[in-house]
Amino acid sequence: MELPGVGSIVSVTTKFRSTYYYSYKQLPYDYKTYNGRVVKNEKWLQADYLSVETGDPNYPIAMIARSNIDTIKVISSVGSNKYQQFPVVGSKGQKYTVSKTGSHYSCDCTGFKYYNKCKHINLVRNDKYE
Repeated sequence: MELPGVGSIVSVTTKFRSTYYYSYKQLPYDYKTYNGRVVKNEKWLQADYLSVETGDPNYPIAMIARSNIDTIKVISSVGSNKYQQFPVVGSKGQKYTVSKTGSHYSCDCTGFKYYNKCKHINLVRNDKYE
């Protein structure tokens, strides 16, 4: 699924599994719809997220993970951001996944979580990954 480009007007419906706190019993899904304009993701956010202006002063921007998106209805389009994933093997044999949406990269390694940059992204940018 390609995510809409920055500036597109969208209606995004998310799907979450509810859990009853005291029994941890899984309940039916909760659906929530966000209507608004797609904005650029924050630098620290993973590449597989979509940020939408909500118009709500208490919750101005919804940052939605791709895995939680049920449906996207594009009302007015301004391009699209192709989502790509690259498998990368670390220097000690660990396997990581570098994600790219448009020109935004992210990695699931610890270095990216703390420093917002890592050598795995540089390998993908230089086409030296496995």
